[in-house]
Amino acid sequence: MGQEMSGATFGSGWTGSGDNGFDISISQDGQTFTLRFAEIEAEVGKSPDLFAARVFSAVLPIEGGSGDADITFSVSGYAFVTEGASAYSLLSVNGQTAVQEFSAETDDDFVQQLTVTSGPASPCHLVLAAVVQRDGDKPDAAAALRPSTIDGAIQPAK
Repeated sequence: MGQEMSGATFGSGWTGSGDNGFDISISQDGQTFTLRFAEIEAEVGKSPDLFAARVFSAVLPIEGGSGDADITFSVSGYAFVTEGASAYSLLSVNGQTAVQEFSAETDDDFVQQLTVTSGPASPCHLVLAAVVQRDGDKPDAAAALRPSTIDGAIQPAK
């Protein structure tokens, strides 16, 4: 605790897997990144399925620095949920997890945030899951969850 971070940056050599690809842009100073999904969408309602999930995972190298770094991750996307359905966005980095639930009558953009502490030169293992479900007794129930970007920022040393 109380150690100052000196020079940690998001490194190259990212690996990721998920639906239909993604692209990543890292700022020149290495302090921020934006990851854009080609298309990840979990959806129920147009098919007989009662449950759908899409998962994206990545390993993000953190280079340089000494001491711990606080890193804020923000998922942006769109959620649509009708009566009889629900949706969940789960963001997990190195075992620290944030879950955002979307209840019936949701039809809006969302931002979900998670701040984690990462040790020097240790990679961030990131998982994003979009989960939707509907009640089998409500054939008109529908839900869709479409994450579009994840932004990351290394916070200045305190």
